[in-house]
Amino acid sequence: MKKMALLLCVLVIGYPTTSAAMVGVAVGGKAGFANYSGDVLPSSGDVGLSGYYGAVLEITTLPVLDFELHANYFTNDFVYTYEYGGVPITTSFQFQDFHVLALVKKNLIRAPGSPVALYLGAGAGWHLINTEAVLQLADSGSGYDPALADDPVALLKDSARMSADGLVGLKVSLPVMPLAIFSETRYGVIFTDASLRTFQIEAGVMLDL
Repeated sequence: MKKMALLLCVLVIGYPTTSAAMVGVAVGGKAGFANYSGDVLPSSGDVGLSGYYGAVLEITTLPVLDFELHANYFTNDFVYTYEYGGVPITTSFQFQDFHVLALVKKNLIRAPGSPVALYLGAGAGWHLINTEAVLQLADSGSGYDPALADDPVALLKDSARMSADGLVGLKVSLPVMPLAIFSETRYGVIFTDASLRTFQIEAGVMLDL
């Protein structure tokens, strides 16, 4: 009986703390544009600008911090041309990045009762990067040996890397409905030999559960 009474006291005392620590959960989807720059391609480097999409899980806490998990997928296909020994080489190139981000956010400006919030965030990410390339010889009679060329495939092939990310965003909660729309700008550094950096602009919708 004493053990039961002690357990009830712990639950009564701990409940307000738990309820204050986590006050809401939301899920959402997003889409945007990302620019990847770095030493990925021979004699150039930048992967360039392309669209991407993703999903978001948000845990709203008190008093000041929110936690988020982001899952994103980025891909860019393009034709890249460079010279090797005076011979123009055309490369059909594909860059893929599936990454998961864990972020902490803090409201920077939000008036009491206002549906609009401006926030800052920072966190870390895990990236699974893969590159695929097909080398095509412009002049098959030149005696050029593709095996001697710089091969983009060798730079990032099924490569798992970590990143550091920072963001600024704006979120607007819709009246009467459990929905919110948001827009974010994020900058990240991916820790690879290619010195990859990302700049992303995205928008999405969140649903409170």
